[in-house]
Amino acid sequence: MNMISRSIATAAKAALLSTILLLLFIMSIENIVNEWSFILILSLFVTFIISIGMIFSTILPFYFIESKRATDSMIFNKYFPYYSIVFFSCCLLIVLEQKFDISVIVISFIAYLTAMQSWIWMFKPKHIKNEKEKIN
Repeated sequence: MNMISRSIATAAKAALLSTILLLLFIMSIENIVNEWSFILILSLFVTFIISIGMIFSTILPFYFIESKRATDSMIFNKYFPYYSIVFFSCCLLIVLEQKFDISVIVISFIAYLTAMQSWIWMFKPKHIKNEKEKIN
């Protein structure tokens, strides 16, 4: 699978993850049983667009910079720690600026969790066990 189709698949997974987390939060504070289908469709569309934009602007540049010299796992190991620190700092700064508003905390948490999971979906290698490891 090429990187563009992998990015779109990752954006779809990220949209679904963030939509489910957001709906769980909204349902925990409000009774929205009647409107859940409209909110689900709307939030899936919006979060998919946002996820594609964020993946293409913040994750894919690392791939295109290093793709000639490194494998996916090497890119993950080299850039993921720094990306997570910077992204966490940005989310924390937003929460501090908004004076710990609960909705901002939840949205920042969802954005951070989705971004970190997107990195894992995009670059984390699938471990293949060889015959010796299967025996032990």
